[in-house]
Amino acid sequence: MSPTIATGRIYESLKTARPEGEVAVLCDRLWPRGLRKEDLAGVLWMKEWAPTGPLRQDFHAGRISPATFRERYGAELLARKDELLSDLRRLGSSHPEGERSVPMKVLRLLTASREIESSHVPVLRDYLEGLLGPRPTP
Repeated sequence: MSPTIATGRIYESLKTARPEGEVAVLCDRLWPRGLRKEDLAGVLWMKEWAPTGPLRQDFHAGRISPATFRERYGAELLARKDELLSDLRRLGSSHPEGERSVPMKVLRLLTASREIESSHVPVLRDYLEGLLGPRPTP
């Protein structure tokens, strides 16, 4: 069974305990301001999942439209498909603090972006959901 993919802000996730079976991944290219690595114990930093620097800069500077950004970032993700699949298999079978005793039920994609829905995260979420395949409906 494929995990549910959820999103959230990294700053908010520090305020709540992570439920059993949830794997948290920081998917920003840059480290979040004001946080130390120790603050994010148990959160994996997968900066390779984020858009490349030039694409991110073009988008934030307004040189490309949101539609163009989605298209180009989708192409970047497609080019890294094998790496992403390998990362997902590894996340589903192991845990940064040792062996996983509970299967991954939720993959939480975390970002420092204030506006998650207008960031790269929804594009990544949709792409990963496509890779993981359909989930059974309850």
